[in-house]
Amino acid sequence: MASRRVRAAGKWAVAWWATASTVGACLCLAEPIPDAPPTSDASCPTQIESVADALPTSVDPGSPKDRPLRHGVFRWTSYPAAWTAAQKTNRPILVYVSSAHCPYCVRMLSETYQSPRVKDTVVSSFETVYVDRQSQPELVAALGVRLFPTTVLVAPNNKVVDLMEGYVAADAFGRRLQTNLAAVSATRKR
Repeated sequence: MASRRVRAAGKWAVAWWATASTVGACLCLAEPIPDAPPTSDASCPTQIESVADALPTSVDPGSPKDRPLRHGVFRWTSYPAAWTAAQKTNRPILVYVSSAHCPYCVRMLSETYQSPRVKDTVVSSFETVYVDRQSQPELVAALGVRLFPTTVLVAPNNKVVDLMEGYVAADAFGRRLQTNLAAVSATRKR
């Protein structure tokens, strides 16, 4: 009788561990970002709308056509460089925020961003930035990113147009990009 209880407890423990590890893998989407340590740097932006004021005006991103594309899509790894390029091209900025060991981030890069329709739209219509949470925590906090992956669309006037949290399939993502491009275009005409 005692051996049955041990085996039952062992089965339960294995079942619990399998469930917990599956849930843990999915939690990267809801993994909160720890609060950024307070800084005395007045140039550190608190919201994306104020980033333009804090950007150095001497950033020379070089010719966008000369830069290699990361993952075949992302031209920049620095928001200031992308913002400077957006001022020259009058194109919106697409910021993709990723986190290490996030399976949905990898999936979005390999499926959504590699879809021919999405890739063509992104490369031809946006200044693109790839942001890694671990290497740019200040920017991630300034963007208000809470889930991974997150895609933030910013108009050339530095106003957030859309924030897409979590994995988005290629078809839905492509439609949303087109809708946002139309909205940015309508704003420019005013």
